Amino acid sequence: MSENYDHPPIGRATSAGVIEYTDVIVARFVGYRPLECDLRVPPGRGPWPVVIWVHGGAWRTGTRHDHRGAFGLHERLLARGYAVADVDYRLSAETVYPGQLLDIQAAIRWVRRFASQLCVDPNRFAVFGDSAGGHLAVLAALAVTPADGSAAVHAVVDWYGPTDLTFPDGPPTADDPAIALLGGPPADVPELARLGSPVYQAHPQAPPLLCVHGTDDQNVPFAASQALVAAWQSHGAHAELIAVPGAKHCFKGCTDINTLVEQSIDFLDRTLYKPSVPPEQVTCTDLDGTSIAVSGTSDRMVRMWDLRTRQQIGKPLTGHTGGVSAVACTILGDIPTAVSSSWDGTLRKWDLRARQQIGQPIAGHTGPVEAVACTVVDSTSVAVSGSLDRTVRMWDLGTGRQIGQPLAGHTGGIKAVACTTLGNTPIAVTGSEDRTVRVWDLRIRRQIGQPLAGHTDGINAVACAVVNDTPIAVSGSGDRTVRIWDLGTGRQIGQPLVGHTGPVEAVACAVLDSAPVAVTGSGDRTVRIWDLRNGRQIGKPLAGHADGVSAVACAVVNDTPIAVSGSLDRTLQVWDLHAHTTD
Repeated sequence: MSENYDHPPIGRATSAGVIEYTDVIVARFVGYRPLECDLRVPPGRGPWPVVIWVHGGAWRTGTRHDHRGAFGLHERLLARGYAVADVDYRLSAETVYPGQLLDIQAAIRWVRRFASQLCVDPNRFAVFGDSAGGHLAVLAALAVTPADGSAAVHAVVDWYGPTDLTFPDGPPTADDPAIALLGGPPADVPELARLGSPVYQAHPQAPPLLCVHGTDDQNVPFAASQALVAAWQSHGAHAELIAVPGAKHCFKGCTDINTLVEQSIDFLDRTLYKPSVPPEQVTCTDLDGTSIAVSGTSDRMVRMWDLRTRQQIGKPLTGHTGGVSAVACTILGDIPTAVSSSWDGTLRKWDLRARQQIGQPIAGHTGPVEAVACTVVDSTSVAVSGSLDRTVRMWDLGTGRQIGQPLAGHTGGIKAVACTTLGNTPIAVTGSEDRTVRVWDLRIRRQIGQPLAGHTDGINAVACAVVNDTPIAVSGSGDRTVRIWDLGTGRQIGQPLVGHTGPVEAVACAVLDSAPVAVTGSGDRTVRIWDLRNGRQIGKPLAGHADGVSAVACAVVNDTPIAVSGSLDRTLQVWDLHAHTTD
């Protein structure tokens, strides 16, 4: 076998922003067909956990294309922030076991080899299969891997897979597919039959396991999963079993397969995102005299935090079916309201006082929504959203309806939105993967002037402020710079602000000792403060996060200006901007 590490993959973006890598050759075998894989990666920065999907078919039929749409599993995984790799393996007519296991391991190694280019996390791999694919997925999870962990996995989900090929209750029938897999009856190849039986291969280092099995399965008895879970637990490894009452093979007879899908992904969430998930976005507001932060995360939830006590307020707000990508706050009537955007393509409104959703989801975008901001246009409270569908849309927050046609012009996905006024004109400022900032008149819903160009990589964040009576925008980019733009002239002010050594992922503006400042967060794990009057960094970088900073917001608590930062290290931190320290 020759594994294909020579050429990094080349993907293409779908209209929904998913990056697809298709027909990728991950290994070649002398005398056999090449081993191919298809990978789909969710929109956004990642790095995403990976699910390696292994198809069923009694080891003798099927390809990686089979069952891709079954039960809606793949789409749900993508929506919940998982990259999905569909892998082929040689069938039993092509080679005997353990050839199939080697094939799956080759695919795992290939994805891990190019993890950084693919925006996936090499430390969060799961294998997931159904029937014969479930059997092979479990064996891949149990297999001894090289010292470098190149084929290691961290969780496994087995849907109704065989677990014992030794057939202890009697020999199989002559046409049993296990005979072809083993190259002969189990009695003739007892050692190989045992090696191919997950129930005998469990060990103390086995990763967490979930088995889901119908209690009336006549093809693979329910007892097979019971035995596997017992074997796992006998070694002190974590294993769970979901019994599906009355269901036959392939969950036939089950009336609520959607719940099984969600339970399976919930297991992956608990395993691969533990103990929590990284905050993706955060904003600050006032709730009845209390300064609070509102955060949105990849686990699809919105959370509220008391900035004085540092405690979560109530339970998370749930409803989104995809990760929450941005949060903005406003007053709707007399109700303090948060508006969240999500990879599920919707916006949702939340009553922060009652801690419940307001009305129905706001839908219209044809791709994941990456950014949202709130403002008032002619006495109407509106939300402005930006999506990977490359459009900006305005929404009447009172009715939930779209205002006018989408604002089109960006040639890449929109990652950031901020709102301000230019004279008496309400405007939105947007940043895109196309490396430009654009300014929009929200009253007539048209672009103002030419795109603001200068960044050499995609724009991840924008914020607005006023400096010396001049309305400005501040943008942060993957090119590691921060730039300041005069919104009246459309020109860049001064030189780029440099200092970050990683992509600038977040920008917020505040006032510090009467000076307008920008607070930025970066993949370099630091938060920095910049004087917007002269472009100089104030003090040293604020260091403390153990991973990249993905969000920043500013507030005043007990007369102290603070910044709140969210990070991929799964924490929120609060910074005293006067003292330049963590508070």
